[in-house]
Amino acid sequence: MKKRLLAALLSAVLLTTGTLPAFAEQDTARIEQEIVIEDDDAVSVTETQPEDTVSESEQSVSVDSAAEDVQPIDVEESDAAGQTETEYAVNPLYADTVGERDLLDPQDVPASSRWSARSAVEGIDTYTEDETVIAQLIRDAMRDHSETVVFKAVTPEFNNDTWFSYVKQWVALALEETDSPIEGDYIRWNYAGFSGEMSYHISDTTKKCEGTYTLTFTYYTTPEQEAELTTKVNELLNSFAFTENTSDYTKIQTIYDYVCHHVTYDNENLNDDSYKLKYTAYAALMNGTAVCQGYSSLIYRMMKQENISSRIIASTTHGWNIVQLNGKYYYLDATWDSNTPNAWNYFLCGEQCTTFFSSSSHIRSDGSTAPANAIALDYTSSAFYSAYPMSEKDYVFFRWTQAESGSYSCTAIFGNREVLCTITDTISKPATCVENASVTYSASGNWHGTSLHSEKTFSLPNTATGIHSFTNYTYNNDATCIKDGTETARCDNDGCDATDTRTKAGTATGIHSFKTYTYNNDATCTKDGTETAYCDNDGCDATDTRTKDDSALGHTWDEGTVTEEATCGKTGVKTYTCSVCGDNKTETIPATGIHSFTTYTYNDDATCEKDGTETAHCDNDGCDATDTRSKA
Repeated sequence: MKKRLLAALLSAVLLTTGTLPAFAEQDTARIEQEIVIEDDDAVSVTETQPEDTVSESEQSVSVDSAAEDVQPIDVEESDAAGQTETEYAVNPLYADTVGERDLLDPQDVPASSRWSARSAVEGIDTYTEDETVIAQLIRDAMRDHSETVVFKAVTPEFNNDTWFSYVKQWVALALEETDSPIEGDYIRWNYAGFSGEMSYHISDTTKKCEGTYTLTFTYYTTPEQEAELTTKVNELLNSFAFTENTSDYTKIQTIYDYVCHHVTYDNENLNDDSYKLKYTAYAALMNGTAVCQGYSSLIYRMMKQENISSRIIASTTHGWNIVQLNGKYYYLDATWDSNTPNAWNYFLCGEQCTTFFSSSSHIRSDGSTAPANAIALDYTSSAFYSAYPMSEKDYVFFRWTQAESGSYSCTAIFGNREVLCTITDTISKPATCVENASVTYSASGNWHGTSLHSEKTFSLPNTATGIHSFTNYTYNNDATCIKDGTETARCDNDGCDATDTRTKAGTATGIHSFKTYTYNNDATCTKDGTETAYCDNDGCDATDTRTKDDSALGHTWDEGTVTEEATCGKTGVKTYTCSVCGDNKTETIPATGIHSFTTYTYNDDATCEKDGTETAHCDNDGCDATDTRSKA
């Protein structure tokens, strides 16, 4: 079986800084080698010209929380019915210093030679097609310096020539920028490479390739060293005593100044390929000496830990940083400035800085010299510039100073270079009731043809007048019947919330407001009573009295007395008296219709054979009714 070491560019553009001094320049035309190792360790070398690389697109990666619910996988697992493929990939940043023997399974390398031997991390125990889940798993492993990561993945097909391209794609996604100071460029610049092994089978149902992947990474630091570095970085940043009010410029200046004064270029180990620590932030901070990768990684990590956006930029021979300040990005090169730590010629430089770009070492790489099977970052692409827009000019910090006489001076600062500006104009702003008077100074200067200009406004203490200005009054619409309304004005001076309210003469309405009426309890049996209200407006004694409808009490009648009896043919009368007011009312008693016959007179009309009759008149007065009956 043959093993192939492919110079697969998975993280960034090819650099040779690890083997050259920071100031050295090198012809960018290089020869890549494909190394074929036979089982008997015989080695043949074939020279090939580099081909164009595929640009890696920058994007953020998000992972569903369910992706974290994973189980450990046995590293020795393989699909019984499948086949196994193996490839190796060297981090192109270190292609000239890392070989296949450096990327063998650490168990095959003597313990004294291992850079980092770690157990397999928890992986994905079910097949997934979600590349973001896979990338997050790889990112976590690389961030924690876990040596081996195992997972199961589904790809559309299997091909001997393309299966490893999926691995490279996943690793490239894992190396994308995040908010973490120990991910993104930090891990991109601090690992040597990895080997990839894949056992697979073709699914009978989906016809897709289901593979178990084992990636084994080699790092330049151990997890223990990274933990030690983390403690040191935290202690150092705490010692700077930054607060929430500390400007980004001060943070950048402080971090950069520390690195320039405490890290020196590692010329002693420059050509020692066995000493890999020189590439790391660990060597820069803990040992005080490193090559440009170590400088850049340390700057990157400390800036991002202080929430300052940063990237590491590469040419074909060198690496340096960009940092964001006031919405634009600027170049930093602590490696070169550490040689003259008080000069700062490479601090916050813009795109037009001829000094910064006087050497090809500072020309951004477009990835064109990367190996044919590599995925390289193109630092010159419009996409990269769009994500990290550069300032055209160098960043200038203006320092204003007040003399004991009260006058001000202004100094323009480029890194550690200073230019005294000329105060050309003074504009005074008068004091107001709450604001002190202020003076705006305009300063100008020139640095090798670059015009400098700054304006600064200073407040003159204890000059606020305390006297308000009220001119624009607004009627409050609050007049009453007898009282004028008011009008209010806010102080005319900016920043003052004082108000003044005054009477608006002649606005009394003369119109009362009666709302709450009280019953006067004066109703009679036949007449409604009244109710009275006082004017609702303060200070007004006016009253209004009105009839309270339906408040008449009504009569209270006694049981009544018959004042004229009813007879058979005549109605009677019943009289009622009100117990309240004494009024009377009468009621007719219907005639009874019942006669009263008591006194009969014989009619003297009897015969020999028949009784006579007798007749009576009705006893009731006015009744003419008679009754005649037989007189026995």
